[in-house]
Amino acid sequence: MTQNKNARKKSRSTRSPSTNGQKQLSFTRPSMNREQIKATGEEAADLLNSPVYNLAVNSVVDDLGLLILQTEPHETQKREWLYQQGAAIGRINQKLVEFVQLAQSLHMEELASEEAAQREQSADLGFPSAPVN
Repeated sequence: MTQNKNARKKSRSTRSPSTNGQKQLSFTRPSMNREQIKATGEEAADLLNSPVYNLAVNSVVDDLGLLILQTEPHETQKREWLYQQGAAIGRINQKLVEFVQLAQSLHMEELASEEAAQREQSADLGFPSAPVN
Protein backbone atom coordinates (compact mmCIF):
# COMPACT_ATOMS: atom_id res chain seq x y z
CA MET A 1 0.00 0.00 0.00
CA THR A 2 2.79 2.43 0.92
CA GLN A 3 4.59 1.57 -2.30
CA ASN A 4 1.50 2.52 -4.36
CA LYS A 5 1.16 5.81 -2.47
CA ASN A 6 4.81 6.66 -3.17
CA ALA A 7 4.42 5.72 -6.82
CA ARG A 8 1.43 8.09 -7.13
CA LYS A 9 3.40 10.90 -5.51
CA LYS A 10 6.31 10.37 -7.89
CA SER A 11 4.02 10.40 -10.93
CA ARG A 12 2.47 13.71 -9.86
CA SER A 13 5.59 15.72 -9.19
CA THR A 14 9.18 15.77 -10.26
CA ARG A 15 12.07 17.95 -9.27
CA SER A 16 13.47 20.03 -12.07
CA PRO A 17 16.40 22.40 -11.88
CA SER A 18 15.63 26.05 -12.40
CA THR A 19 17.83 28.48 -14.25
CA ASN A 20 19.14 30.13 -11.07
CA GLY A 21 20.36 26.89 -9.50
CA GLN A 22 17.46 26.38 -7.08
CA LYS A 23 15.37 23.24 -7.30
CA GLN A 24 11.70 23.72 -8.06
CA LEU A 25 8.77 21.34 -8.16
CA SER A 26 6.93 20.87 -11.42
CA PHE A 27 3.64 19.04 -11.46
CA THR A 28 2.22 16.97 -14.25
CA ARG A 29 -1.42 17.38 -15.06
CA PRO A 30 -3.65 14.47 -14.15
CA SER A 31 -5.30 12.65 -17.03
CA MET A 32 -9.02 13.30 -17.00
CA ASN A 33 -11.77 12.03 -19.23
CA ARG A 34 -14.41 14.34 -20.70
CA GLU A 35 -16.85 13.82 -17.84
CA GLN A 36 -14.18 14.57 -15.23
CA ILE A 37 -13.17 17.72 -17.11
CA LYS A 38 -16.78 18.90 -17.24
CA ALA A 39 -17.29 18.14 -13.53
CA THR A 40 -14.08 19.99 -12.65
CA GLY A 41 -15.24 22.96 -14.72
CA GLU A 42 -18.57 23.04 -12.93
CA GLU A 43 -16.87 22.89 -9.54
CA ALA A 44 -14.46 25.65 -10.57
CA ALA A 45 -17.39 27.82 -11.70
CA ASP A 46 -19.13 27.22 -8.38
CA LEU A 47 -15.98 28.22 -6.53
CA LEU A 48 -15.43 31.35 -8.62
CA ASN A 49 -19.06 32.36 -8.03
CA SER A 50 -18.91 31.67 -4.29
CA PRO A 51 -19.28 34.83 -2.20
CA VAL A 52 -17.22 33.28 0.60
CA TYR A 53 -14.37 32.33 -1.76
CA ASN A 54 -14.35 35.79 -3.32
CA LEU A 55 -14.48 37.48 0.08
CA ALA A 56 -11.51 35.41 1.28
CA VAL A 57 -9.46 36.05 -1.88
CA ASN A 58 -10.19 39.77 -1.91
CA SER A 59 -9.39 40.01 1.80
CA VAL A 60 -6.02 38.30 1.36
CA VAL A 61 -5.15 40.46 -1.65
CA ASP A 62 -6.13 43.61 0.27
CA ASP A 63 -4.05 42.50 3.25
CA LEU A 64 -1.05 41.92 0.97
CA GLY A 65 -1.49 45.37 -0.54
CA LEU A 66 -1.56 46.97 2.89
CA LEU A 67 1.53 45.02 3.95
CA ILE A 68 3.36 46.19 0.82
CA LEU A 69 2.46 49.80 1.62
CA GLN A 70 3.76 49.36 5.18
CA THR A 71 7.23 48.20 4.09
CA GLU A 72 10.22 50.44 4.46
CA PRO A 73 11.89 51.75 1.28
CA HIS A 74 14.89 49.42 1.72
CA GLU A 75 12.68 46.28 2.10
CA THR A 76 12.58 45.43 -1.58
CA GLN A 77 12.81 41.67 -1.04
CA LYS A 78 9.88 41.73 1.37
CA ARG A 79 7.79 43.72 -1.12
CA GLU A 80 8.71 41.31 -3.90
CA TRP A 81 7.76 38.32 -1.73
CA LEU A 82 4.39 39.90 -0.85
CA TYR A 83 3.79 40.74 -4.50
CA GLN A 84 4.56 37.15 -5.51
CA GLN A 85 1.98 35.89 -3.00
CA GLY A 86 -0.66 38.07 -4.63
CA ALA A 87 0.44 36.93 -8.08
CA ALA A 88 0.08 33.30 -6.96
CA ILE A 89 -3.52 33.96 -5.97
CA GLY A 90 -4.08 35.47 -9.40
CA ARG A 91 -2.61 32.36 -11.05
CA ILE A 92 -4.95 30.13 -9.02
CA ASN A 93 -7.96 32.16 -10.12
CA GLN A 94 -6.75 32.07 -13.74
CA LYS A 95 -6.39 28.29 -13.58
CA LEU A 96 -9.97 28.01 -12.27
CA VAL A 97 -11.14 30.16 -15.18
CA GLU A 98 -9.25 27.88 -17.59
CA PHE A 99 -11.02 24.83 -16.10
CA VAL A 100 -14.38 26.52 -16.69
CA GLN A 101 -13.44 27.49 -20.25
CA LEU A 102 -12.25 23.99 -21.10
CA ALA A 103 -15.47 22.46 -19.77
CA GLN A 104 -17.52 24.98 -21.75
CA SER A 105 -15.52 24.20 -24.87
CA LEU A 106 -16.20 20.47 -24.46
CA HIS A 107 -19.89 21.19 -23.94
CA MET A 108 -20.02 23.29 -27.12
CA GLU A 109 -18.24 20.53 -29.07
CA GLU A 110 -20.81 18.01 -27.86
CA LEU A 111 -23.70 20.27 -28.82
CA ALA A 112 -22.23 20.81 -32.29
CA SER A 113 -21.69 17.08 -32.70
CA GLU A 114 -25.27 16.30 -31.65
CA GLU A 115 -26.61 18.93 -34.03
CA ALA A 116 -24.57 17.51 -36.90
CA ALA A 117 -25.81 14.01 -36.11
CA GLN A 118 -29.42 15.22 -36.10
CA ARG A 119 -28.94 16.97 -39.47
CA GLU A 120 -27.39 13.81 -40.89
CA GLN A 121 -30.24 11.68 -39.55
CA SER A 122 -32.80 14.07 -41.06
CA ALA A 123 -31.01 13.95 -44.41
CA ASP A 124 -30.96 10.13 -44.29
CA LEU A 125 -34.74 10.19 -43.78
CA GLY A 126 -35.17 12.40 -46.84
CA PHE A 127 -35.81 15.70 -45.10
CA PRO A 128 -33.88 18.62 -46.55
CA SER A 129 -31.68 20.41 -44.09
CA ALA A 130 -32.61 23.89 -43.09
CA PRO A 131 -30.13 26.63 -43.92
CA VAL A 132 -27.76 27.40 -41.07
CA ASN A 133 -27.28 31.10 -40.30
